[in-house]
Amino acid sequence: MSCHDLNNGPFRPLDNYSVRRFSCASEKDGEVPPQTTKSANAHRSTNAALGKVLRSLRISREMSQEDLSEVSGYSRNFLSLLERGQKSPSLRTLFDLSDALKAEAADIVIEVERMSHRKGKTT
Repeated sequence: MSCHDLNNGPFRPLDNYSVRRFSCASEKDGEVPPQTTKSANAHRSTNAALGKVLRSLRISREMSQEDLSEVSGYSRNFLSLLERGQKSPSLRTLFDLSDALKAEAADIVIEVERMSHRKGKTT
């Protein structure tokens, strides 16, 4: 599948969502367009929510970042960046951390989603 076929591939957009089309890196000036401000803000918000959930779980398990580092195999510095919302974990990392925290990865994602929606709602 070429980079132009994102909307036509096996993963079709859900409902009203559409896959954003990017230019191939080899086209024009050789750069992929930067994220939109709205998209970048959404990523930061999600990262911050995930960081809060991970920190809350770690503290509820009476673990320090150093303890979690030893159990999970990730550096304390990386865990700190995750908790502060400055890094996004891969799916594999999320599963590893959920195992180390004795939590379900799905429950972590649900809580992040709940926090993200609560923040976005106005009354």
